[in-house]
Amino acid sequence: PNSILAGLVVAAPPAAVALTVLPKPDLSLPDFANVSYDDVKKYGVSGTIAYVLTELAFWAIAFPVAAGLFAQANGHAPDLINSGADRA
Repeated sequence: PNSILAGLVVAAPPAAVALTVLPKPDLSLPDFANVSYDDVKKYGVSGTIAYVLTELAFWAIAFPVAAGLFAQANGHAPDLINSGADRA
């Protein structure tokens, strides 16, 4: 009880200043939905390298995470070679 009250006493003044005096930050995200391949090409080789590195980073993170979640849910790693489910 006393530690909660002490935390409120310490945190309340900075929180009140942050909410009332300080300017509100712009938290809107930039619009990346309208980026086309022409936008990438206009930056030449550096744009292409940035695009390739972004894709590699995505798949380097996404595939292991998806495989780990699959293994966690099913109790085994995904069998990408010997799966008979798609065969007659």
